[in-house]
Amino acid sequence: MNIEKLNNKILIIKDKSKKSILKKINEQNKLINVKIITLSELKKKYFFDYTKETIYYVSKKYNVVPDVAKIYIENLYYINKDSKYEKVLKLQEIKQDLENNELLKNNKLFKEFLKNKDIVLYNLKYVDKFYLNIFEELKENNNVISIDEESESTIKTLYCAKNMEEEVTFVASYICKLINDGININNIKLANVKEGYHYTINKVFKMFNIPIELPSNTTIDGTAVVKIFKDNYNSNIEETLNIVKENIKNEKDEEIYKQIVNIVNEYIFIDDFNEVKEFILNDISKIKTKKNKLKNAVRIIDIENDLLTDDYVIIMNFNEGVIPTNHKNEDYLNDEIKESLNQSTSSDLNLKDTENLKEKIKFTKNLILTYRNHDEKGEIFVSSAYQEDLIKKEEINIEYNYSNEYNKIKLVSLKDEFNKFGTITDDLILLNTKYKEEYLSYDNKFKNIKSEKLREFINEKLTLSYTSVNEYYQCAFRYYLSYILRVNKFEDTFEITIGNIFHKILSECFVDEYDFEENFKKCVNESKYEFTNSSKYSNDKWGTTI
Repeated sequence: MNIEKLNNKILIIKDKSKKSILKKINEQNKLINVKIITLSELKKKYFFDYTKETIYYVSKKYNVVPDVAKIYIENLYYINKDSKYEKVLKLQEIKQDLENNELLKNNKLFKEFLKNKDIVLYNLKYVDKFYLNIFEELKENNNVISIDEESESTIKTLYCAKNMEEEVTFVASYICKLINDGININNIKLANVKEGYHYTINKVFKMFNIPIELPSNTTIDGTAVVKIFKDNYNSNIEETLNIVKENIKNEKDEEIYKQIVNIVNEYIFIDDFNEVKEFILNDISKIKTKKNKLKNAVRIIDIENDLLTDDYVIIMNFNEGVIPTNHKNEDYLNDEIKESLNQSTSSDLNLKDTENLKEKIKFTKNLILTYRNHDEKGEIFVSSAYQEDLIKKEEINIEYNYSNEYNKIKLVSLKDEFNKFGTITDDLILLNTKYKEEYLSYDNKFKNIKSEKLREFINEKLTLSYTSVNEYYQCAFRYYLSYILRVNKFEDTFEITIGNIFHKILSECFVDEYDFEENFKKCVNESKYEFTNSSKYSNDKWGTTI
């Protein structure tokens, strides 16, 4: 796309393409007068926008949880005509109610602003009917041009792996080869990386010394800052936030605190914050923890939406049901209702996504694909977007040239297979000649530690007792674990001891003429716990003194 030709035009793009477009414009080092509007922005400006107050109102008025209230509101965009369907009639009622209460924010000047403008639709051939309907309306008063980025079509290679680990290992080796060939790691991108792949990618890439930026799988919900916020939540939200602020210990806590404040600020329409506690905590539970951005790393992209240039792209997990997205007839408005409203059905979206993906594969210059034919449940199949005249298949051939650590672990695994099943593979023969690692030779004998290191560790102090000395003569290593490293799995405390006594008595007491006091004394006397003066107490119910 020639960026200079966008001067004095309005550019409508997919949401995830915005960063790439802005980067291209900045690279021109020229002032270009272009108004960029994403599809989400277009929807909100062309029809209406809404706030947390809107969601709160719908949730309370129609007695639904916040997430369902948001589904209702999002479906209001599609209500464009009278209908016989009960769900549509309900949505029309909600929409009218919100309009009457001025809870839908209409940008009355936006449509006027668009009139008689040159509008460029960039890479929007496969959007759903909702947006296509808007584009048709825009053509009535504007010069609308569609541009679809295409380059020279090339046949791509699809590599077949037996399982996830083999697939990820091949990808790691391929990345190492690219880097050795002089490709900048920042120009290497992975696509279609689902959460189930994150653990294996982290494990394997670490062994290959490949830095990678994976999206966060955790939320801030379990952090200490959020816990303090929850524990001190009350109607005076300013007081709550002050308590949280007083407990901030580092920059990470400060960042989480700011995120909480941003959410709270969206509910300033309410007087008593106890009324929106469920809403605020629900919003907090969806905020992903931020990861440190790496200067040089492999990064994840969205192959179906991101704007690709000269990057080297690897589409992983090219399996049926994974890519393209499989839309099902499970939305609040089903396919029958959508068809009556001239909106895309699940079948329409599946077809569009498949064709869009095929074009991405066809015209992305430096691209390979990988898939696996087995998962933990059994055999799985290649994606429905696979097309023989577009993609050729090849079996994976892993080169053991890039990670000694991985190679040694793989060798041990292959030796395990040989010992169990007598399996001899080419990889076993190759790695066995390369590495002379000892196998099944673990020595569990305690190795002495240097006396000066021990003295330094215990700070020149060593307390002995009959029990500890006896344990040393039984097993020196056990003594080292218990009394030096103090890694005992359990530590007897007053609370644990009393709890155990109560459990023992309750497990025995349902018999005739059971003597609670006598058995309680017996359990106390048999206990190995040494009761201190502070832990001795009298219990009226038991009538017993420790």
